[in-house]
Amino acid sequence: MRTRIKICGVTRTEHALAAVAAGADAIGLVFVERSPRHVTPEQARAITDALPAFVDAVGLFANHDPALITRTAHDANLRTLQLHGDETVAILDQLPPLPVTRALPFTDDAPTRHADWLTHPRTKAILWDSPPDSDGNFGGTGHTLPWHALRQRLDLPDAEQWPPPVVAGGLTPANVADAIRTLRPYAVDVSSGVESSRGNKDIARITAFCNAVRNADRNADRNADRDR
Repeated sequence: MRTRIKICGVTRTEHALAAVAAGADAIGLVFVERSPRHVTPEQARAITDALPAFVDAVGLFANHDPALITRTAHDANLRTLQLHGDETVAILDQLPPLPVTRALPFTDDAPTRHADWLTHPRTKAILWDSPPDSDGNFGGTGHTLPWHALRQRLDLPDAEQWPPPVVAGGLTPANVADAIRTLRPYAVDVSSGVESSRGNKDIARITAFCNAVRNADRNADRNADRDR
């Protein structure tokens, strides 16, 4: 199966288009004001209007008012919502009818604490990220999540009923192939790993990341053929 690619924290149209040219399937737009990757709905709309067909525009929110999320989704022409805060599944009844990705920091007890998100029909993917850093930041921190612990949890029978796993947290062009081999995710999500400095995307690193994902997929296909 082809691993999907999301380049998150994009703030400039040229970086979004470079990501698409490199093979990205989705562009992430951050509406969390404290983030160095924050964009306004107007800035986001300039990016989403430039995207070609079949590329997803994902809006990232954390503890935002549902009415604000709804308004931003409309104004920025978002196609998917990604929730990064302490939201409960009750918020889903107040959001527009768009696919929802739930971002969760992976810890041993996360599947139990967030079981309602893992079984809710509106949750279309679970983005597993590294735990918050010492400042309480969750997502875009550059810290790697515990891949092998997550793999062991995904191998348990109940995980077969969960939404498709998206892997984030400390991914770079240098380690994403290892992450794919270990976790076999539906998609990978990168932000700080393709930046020249915090919040500043680097086109060469975006291209290298996408190439590394595609090479990992090709190697997986060749290994599967040998095993048949």
